[in-house]
Amino acid sequence: MIAEWKKYPASLDFYEEMRDELAAVFDAAQLPEDVRMKIEIGFEEAVVNIINYAYEDDGDIRIKISFDDEFFNIELVDHGQSFNPLEHNDARAEDDSPIDMREPGGFGIFLLKKTFDKLNYSRENFNGKPANHLTLSLRRID
Repeated sequence: MIAEWKKYPASLDFYEEMRDELAAVFDAAQLPEDVRMKIEIGFEEAVVNIINYAYEDDGDIRIKISFDDEFFNIELVDHGQSFNPLEHNDARAEDDSPIDMREPGGFGIFLLKKTFDKLNYSRENFNGKPANHLTLSLRRID
């Protein structure tokens, strides 16, 4: 599938539009519902984190969703502050205390690492400016 970059304001007001784009590619890829749910949870985690933490002011997020015979891929690019999720461990995910006793948050990176088969991160120039480039890949067939 030939995919194109789509640009959205980094705002929760546009999340539903981003998710609709994901759903359209799900349909084209003919993914089963359980795989769709897995991907959507990881997509939401990654996108909402960019929206909430990448920028001090207004910014944007670029998304490219594609698939081939082996993988379903989501690429996310933002020009916000540098953040490599692969260099962080979520210590809270290993916390043995009851869920209702834990601090909120802290499971996002753990979730991405457990959900996707491949995660790639780079800090590179995108449209002439430094950018975070995160790729989430999940095998289409187990």
